[in-house]
Amino acid sequence: MTIRPFDAASAAAETAETAETDAAGSHRTVRRGVARAAAWIAVAMCVVQFGIGAAGVLTGTDVGDHANALGRASEAMAGLAFFSGAVALAALAPRTSLLGAWIPGIAGLAASGATMLWVVTTGLEPAIEVFLAEVGLTAVGLVLVGALGARRRRVWPWWVGAGVALIVPIMFLVPLNALPIALVWSAVALTARPDARS
Repeated sequence: MTIRPFDAASAAAETAETAETDAAGSHRTVRRGVARAAAWIAVAMCVVQFGIGAAGVLTGTDVGDHANALGRASEAMAGLAFFSGAVALAALAPRTSLLGAWIPGIAGLAASGATMLWVVTTGLEPAIEVFLAEVGLTAVGLVLVGALGARRRRVWPWWVGAGVALIVPIMFLVPLNALPIALVWSAVALTARPDARS
């Protein structure tokens, strides 16, 4: 049996490497917690928005009209859901060169949410150019985020990535869209994790 002398430099390097790995894992755990909480808040906002829509149907009130109380409440819930979704995606985004590809989706959701809340507080609709720019940015950005997150299943499974990529088409083309969007954010909350490389 050979006894090797204690190498302080190697021991220090090994301890530092272990601490760095533990810190990275802890950071990812915190980011996942933030992402899950934000995604569940988005789900809650969508469910409330669906309830407001149901109330509109029962009372004959057009919730698409932001001049009435139900319309403003529906728009506020949608805006808060978009903001929460942006926070969830920001927490999951890779801290690598791919971060730039995630920014349009995150920024598009945040800007759209801000515009919705602006409509609620001011009663004024945005200029059509602003609306189209936000829709375009969000639609393209979420397709990128959905695809990149599903790549090699680094952040979520392919079917969750497909749901994220389709949020904007769902919003405009699917009746009672708050429920399918709530399902997308539920899937994000249940399956997503920050990229292990970041």
